[in-house]
Amino acid sequence: AGVELKPKKPETLAEEARLERLRGVIAAAVDYYHACLIEASDEGARYARYYAREKRGLNDETLRAFKIGLAPLGWTNAVDALRGLGYADDDLLAAGIAGRSEKSGRLYDLFRGRLMIPIRDERGRAVGFGGRALDPEEKAKYI
Repeated sequence: AGVELKPKKPETLAEEARLERLRGVIAAAVDYYHACLIEASDEGARYARYYAREKRGLNDETLRAFKIGLAPLGWTNAVDALRGLGYADDDLLAAGIAGRSEKSGRLYDLFRGRLMIPIRDERGRAVGFGGRALDPEEKAKYI
């Protein structure tokens, strides 16, 4: 068709690779949080399912269709799970899944005790999260 495609610059390729890694981290986090809500049998997961269904009116079909999840209480649940899948600490930080303690330098989960709602781009890819606190005493209801 007469259109000449120019090769991509190395910095463009590097940025595309970085974004693809971050999308992978977020997609894995979506799956992790969703499994925590749907599959876990602990008290926190049972309460989160009750909250989603009874307080927010979300049925099981909706929870599954939108991959609503649960960030369980604890400081390193998601960090440990995602590291176990081979994701690097820098990618967990860049994806907004983890923070780094100034005191110890260790990574910690940014989301704890929250109903997790994946935020998606125009292609349907998860690009981030909104988290609704399950504890009514939590100061920040939404992050």
